[in-house]
Amino acid sequence: MTPYQRFKTTFVRFYPPLWFAGIRVKSKRVENILSFHIKLKSTLLNRGVRGTYFGGSAFSMVDPFHMLILMDYLGNDYLVWDKKSSIKFIKPSRKALSADVILTKDEMDEIRQKVDSEGDSTPSFKIQIHDTDGILVAEVEKVVYLRKITNEKS
Repeated sequence: MTPYQRFKTTFVRFYPPLWFAGIRVKSKRVENILSFHIKLKSTLLNRGVRGTYFGGSAFSMVDPFHMLILMDYLGNDYLVWDKKSSIKFIKPSRKALSADVILTKDEMDEIRQKVDSEGDSTPSFKIQIHDTDGILVAEVEKVVYLRKITNEKS
């Protein structure tokens, strides 16, 4: 891992919008592929009026990570943007929540190949959020926009 990669993965752990929302991030790098395990502890600051987790906190806990993984893997020759997100709340919970954001090398190579051949791509990803009992509480769908950066103005 380069010093810059180490800085980026450390920075996201303490990124103020996540940190102050009670969201804790652990990054893992295996064979130069980055993945994240995210936890949201239940506190007075992230509970809704019914005592369950605040939906916005659950939504934000998984927000930037597909984009960050793809930016890390593809490098500076590709433009990567979050394009669309949606969340489906399945069951309320008063317990801590967790999610894993993982992309395989094959998935990312397929995305790179599509961008290189077609000019851009908008892959969609699903993330499941579980509570500490392993119960599915929400599903998030993320759509990311990617394109190859040319010498022309972006």
